[in-house]
Amino acid sequence: DKQNPADISFDLLFELGELTTIKAENRTLIKGTDYTVNGSTVTLKQNMLSSFDDGYVDFVLVPDNGNDAIVKGTIFDSNITPAEVNLKSAQYYKNEIYSQNIKATLTSNSRTFKAVYIDKTKLIFDKDYVLDGNVVTITKDYLATLEDGTHYIRYDFDRGIDPQTKLDVITFKEVYECESDFDFGSIEGWEHTEFEFDGATF
Repeated sequence: DKQNPADISFDLLFELGELTTIKAENRTLIKGTDYTVNGSTVTLKQNMLSSFDDGYVDFVLVPDNGNDAIVKGTIFDSNITPAEVNLKSAQYYKNEIYSQNIKATLTSNSRTFKAVYIDKTKLIFDKDYVLDGNVVTITKDYLATLEDGTHYIRYDFDRGIDPQTKLDVITFKEVYECESDFDFGSIEGWEHTEFEFDGATF
């Protein structure tokens, strides 16, 4: 919270190697200024945290050996009421019959709308999406280009944490064929027994 800035500390354990650097938003953080390391404890400094725009920041911790670790941070200003979106999650099916546009209604809370992103990609206005009043419609043609899996739609505003929609893209295939080894014509001596239940005959 930029209104109550503070350092953030956490313990880190790499199975292999030691921490060499931390990256965030195309920046390489400076050890001793932006963060400190004391044994296994990493501390992100408040001045560095406050320098980021409001929103979600991935801090990538890079060891000298092994896989990177990611710490997800949320930078915000508690004096600012962020914009909102009514659509928290959505599904897109890659199928000619079931594919459709995705619509979301935005509440700006006096913030200025700027753009739509899916993951890190900025969508093209009037091509990939349209805006009608406070309703954003993302075209099914663009959605069809996404890989199967989970994506995040971010509605970019000038201030505050940008609202997001979690999007699951699924390739949906219909199966029309049904095979059976059961031969109804071979049944002999088929009997139908009638019975009554609650006044009805079956």
